[in-house]
Amino acid sequence: PGESDNRNQQKMEMKVWDPDNPLTDRQIDQFLVVARAVGTFARALDCSSSIRQPSLHMSAAAASRDITLFHAMDTLQRNGYDLARAMATLVPQGGP
Repeated sequence: PGESDNRNQQKMEMKVWDPDNPLTDRQIDQFLVVARAVGTFARALDCSSSIRQPSLHMSAAAASRDITLFHAMDTLQRNGYDLARAMATLVPQGGP
């Protein structure tokens, strides 16, 4: 039934999350909380974003969006699920 797929799947797909990573669900949840907090803090400090998002409440809402969580989980994966390395990359050199 159907055509065979002779394409090399390794060349077509990139793993973005390993469900068998060494972290517990609690550690992942804690990292996501920290990532949202950093996002909220960075937005509060960013003068240009305060025009678009005038209140801390709005900044916190923006930090809780799916894209923020996606980037946080991607950061964990790119850093080999090493929490210390991943946390260090949340805040770039020079601050948020």
